[in-house]
Amino acid sequence: MQCTPVTRRTLVRHGMCIAWLVFGWVVNPVMAGKEPRQVRDLHYGEVLFHFYQDDYFPAITHLLAADMQERMPNHPIDSQLLLGGMELSYGMNREATRVFHELLDQNAEEPVRNRIWFSLGKIGYQRGYLQEAEDALKRVTSNVSRAVHGQQQLLLAQVLMQQGKYQEAAELLREWKGPKQFSGYADYNLGVALIKSGNEDAGVARLEDVGELKTANSETYSLRDKANLTLGLHLLGADQPDSARHYLNRVRLSGPFANLALLGAGWADTETGNFQSALVPWNELLGRSPADPPVQEALVAMPYALGQLNARADAIQHYQRAIDLLSEEGRHLDQVVDNIEQVLFPHTLDQGVFVEAGVLQQALMVGGSGTSRLMSPDRNLGTVPYSPETGYLVQLLALHEFQEAWKNYHDLQYLATNLTYWNEQIDTYDAMLANRREAYKERMPRVEAAQHTLDPGQVRDRWHDLKARLDQIADANDYLALATTREGQMWQKLKGLGARLERLPATEKTEQLKEKRRLLAGVLRWQLNASYKERLWQARKMLNDLDGPLVQARQGRAALEHAMAGATHQFVGYDDQIAELRTRIRKLQPHIVRTLARQGEYLRNLALKELELRRRNLKRYVLQARFALAATYDQATNARGNLP
Repeated sequence: MQCTPVTRRTLVRHGMCIAWLVFGWVVNPVMAGKEPRQVRDLHYGEVLFHFYQDDYFPAITHLLAADMQERMPNHPIDSQLLLGGMELSYGMNREATRVFHELLDQNAEEPVRNRIWFSLGKIGYQRGYLQEAEDALKRVTSNVSRAVHGQQQLLLAQVLMQQGKYQEAAELLREWKGPKQFSGYADYNLGVALIKSGNEDAGVARLEDVGELKTANSETYSLRDKANLTLGLHLLGADQPDSARHYLNRVRLSGPFANLALLGAGWADTETGNFQSALVPWNELLGRSPADPPVQEALVAMPYALGQLNARADAIQHYQRAIDLLSEEGRHLDQVVDNIEQVLFPHTLDQGVFVEAGVLQQALMVGGSGTSRLMSPDRNLGTVPYSPETGYLVQLLALHEFQEAWKNYHDLQYLATNLTYWNEQIDTYDAMLANRREAYKERMPRVEAAQHTLDPGQVRDRWHDLKARLDQIADANDYLALATTREGQMWQKLKGLGARLERLPATEKTEQLKEKRRLLAGVLRWQLNASYKERLWQARKMLNDLDGPLVQARQGRAALEHAMAGATHQFVGYDDQIAELRTRIRKLQPHIVRTLARQGEYLRNLALKELELRRRNLKRYVLQARFALAATYDQATNARGNLP
């Protein structure tokens, strides 16, 4: 009975699915290539403030409200582009497509059309409409910025490669002209496209360049590891184990691709018959988490290599260890599956969206348990803290399908929370309305009383009388009429004194008194006459200065009367609006809960599907280990006649 090893073809199929994933560089299509411009509408500036804070929901609501009230007349196209881009970010592909096509129908300028076609291409890519995405991206002209042109080429290359058009993708990427710091991604994609299109030598050479990038950047380190892993697995599948080992040795032991590279290195050695060397990378794998598939495969491959070296006792020991560890992992995985089926993604608003310590929730919660920040502002999954449970779901978290589903779930959770908040706040508007009515009832009597204390009409009549009197004084040159109160009193006294002196006997003393009175009267008359014109001018000026306030008083009185007349109607309609909003919120809440339930069920099924695949693989490994253990016992019995 021959030992049944885990063949390297299992590794190649599993590894190539990961290695051929195409790297892409994605920026926001809404603002991509958009030169800074002066914000000419205050409301548009407010929208941009929320947008650049990654608060897309408030940005959308403010934009829709300002657009409805026609508060952004200077940014009609920019605001609609922004709206479409944010809708696209929320996965509202249908609404975003409608907005973009409406802008295209308006014969927008070329820069605007380029941004629209790029956004439509991204929508098609995300929805899986690859031909539509290709058509849209090809309509982006070359008259764009270097950054946008580079992004458009990378995204179009991904679309072409997913359709199997590797030759066309390679030709496109040969002409890539994006920013230099992203050239490694273009070279990686080009290398993959060349190999898949049959130009293996050129593709390998391109990937070699990426695998030798000089960098201190962690992201570029990962890209370099990815290129070397891709080369190693490709050459291993092409029966070139020596060359494959060379590239697999370049992958860092601490990087994200280390386990798969170690497993591949071991199989490359076995292909050349160097089983002793294969033990080195596989032994390194045995010290890592058995939840990782490469480690599980190494648990079975290690005793296979020992068996090929005739170290049957060690092989039996490792097979038994593999059976124990893999069986334990199977039981652990069964428990994880049970946990997910029972507590993953609850959907009651009164308890909140995340109320149980479900496995996937813990995996998605950034910063450990107890934190409320589940995702980064752009709704991408944050750093996942390692735990034995999360190790099962690493591949699931990396899937585009799961990422999009999780974003939708996150958005629904946000909407549920938002509706709960406004359901609690809507009563505040009832209280505000009641307070306004009460304040009106209290203040209106005082306002009405104050209104009657001053009649602008009477004041205006008095002003006309004064003007007519000044006109009479001016016509008669009546300087005495402009005398001050004191001067008028003095004039009356002198006039009365003259009458009294006329009644006295004509004596020398009387004549002296009459002369003095005439002298004083003449001085006073002269003074009044000398200052007459100035006094007349001052009087007219003061009267004219009163005209403006009188007009304002009359207008204020009219406005007050109008406000008082309409005061009883200013509260009409708000009760109905508040009631309508309350009804809408309470109708939407159960709809959101049901949608959350469906989305949670979809995420749960994705997780269970992934875990079921892992469970089947575990069972297969255990079965292989049991058969191999039995075969090894048979070989040992035949060789020595008894068990070791």
